[in-house]
Amino acid sequence: MRQLLLATLGLYRRYPLLFFVLAAGVIVPYDLIVLAATETGTFSRGDVGVGASLLLTVVDLALISALISALHVHAVAEVGRGRDPRIGSVAIQGLRVLPVVAGSP
Repeated sequence: MRQLLLATLGLYRRYPLLFFVLAAGVIVPYDLIVLAATETGTFSRGDVGVGASLLLTVVDLALISALISALHVHAVAEVGRGRDPRIGSVAIQGLRVLPVVAGSP
């Protein structure tokens, strides 16, 4: 466990913005779409109906979280191969595997 934590901190130190940018590249557009559609955004779901709130929760869990995880895994894999991860190539790889990642329990 300690080695995993140290390796994670090492990645954050070596690539301070990479993981933030990968996550923000998914979250910001999604939140803007939700804000435009619901006029409340994802953090104030109490103002939307139960159906819309349930749909947002499913999309958050099944797609948004899955895509962020896929992006981060591919970035770590690039580092493991001795390469510097590039946002564009990591994004393409993450999008390619999204159906598999989102479909797994």
